[in-house]
Amino acid sequence: MTETTQHRVRPLTRADLDNRLAISVPESAPLLGISRSTAWRRANSGDIPTVHFGGTRMVPVKALLRLIEADESEIGGGDR
Repeated sequence: MTETTQHRVRPLTRADLDNRLAISVPESAPLLGISRSTAWRRANSGDIPTVHFGGTRMVPVKALLRLIEADESEIGGGDR
C-alpha cells in the first residue's frame, strides 16, 4: 500500500516574518489568501516575486510585504 503525504504549511506569524529574509512559495499562500497551487501559478507568472537559492525558489519577505501593502491600498485599506 502506498502512503500519500500531504504537505501542510504552518501559518506564519509576524514574528516569523520579522526573523526571516525569505519564505517558501507555499508559505506565502495563506498570507495572500490563496491556495498553494495558485501561489505557484502566480510565482511562475511573476506576480509573486521570487529568488532562487540553489534549487529552491523563495519569496523575499520585504517584497511580499510590499505586495500585500499594495493590495490593501487598492482595496481601500490604506490611508487616504
